[in-house]
Amino acid sequence: MKKVLATAAFLSVGILQADIPVMIDSGGEDLDPCSLAEVRGLDPRGDGFLAVRGEPNGNGAIRDKLHNGDKVWYCDEAGKWVGIVYGKNCGVSSPVNPPKPYSGSCKSGWVFGKWVTVIAG
Repeated sequence: MKKVLATAAFLSVGILQADIPVMIDSGGEDLDPCSLAEVRGLDPRGDGFLAVRGEPNGNGAIRDKLHNGDKVWYCDEAGKWVGIVYGKNCGVSSPVNPPKPYSGSCKSGWVFGKWVTVIAG
């Protein structure tokens, strides 16, 4: 899986708040920028969800919650964290050059990579 350096965008709402966009990139080739993946392995006796965060760490604000079996697009990496895009018709299955932050109609964010398995691409 290719690694893409994510960049920080800062928003000011009284205090400085970091939000790291998920980058999409075809690596300069005629490839899809993201791979289809699935959330797997969450303990049903635990929280039962995978937190989608605004930045690739456990301190990022929780934007959403995913569950076992949910499909996502695996697009970016930052250490043990994965930048994902999810929803319908996200526009991440055609080459993208040069790299750019995801700005389509689907949701995006960061999840701990242990719980995401690439299933195609």
